[in-house]
Amino acid sequence: MQAVIAEIFMVAAAKKVDLGFDGPQAYYRQLLEVELPPTRAHRASMLQDLERGRRTEIDSLNGAIVRYGAELGLSTPVNATITALIRALETQHVRPAT
Repeated sequence: MQAVIAEIFMVAAAKKVDLGFDGPQAYYRQLLEVELPPTRAHRASMLQDLERGRRTEIDSLNGAIVRYGAELGLSTPVNATITALIRALETQHVRPAT
């Protein structure tokens, strides 16, 4: 997760987008300490889409980081891998393990 976030911050900085945090570590702490605990029992919409054999929003999320990174000449291998894995699950209609 930290590598995903680091790539997002790298691309945002290159595009001069302020994400409102003092770097990826600050966001990661906020995510772990504040954002995730109250949503522990929630089922992510992407997981629900995969379970139902529907396309996910991966291209608009991690896929966007990959596209922006490529436009800027930045390597985003972790986001690219996640995007490719989710796309594979979409096309194969494989239900993820829960």
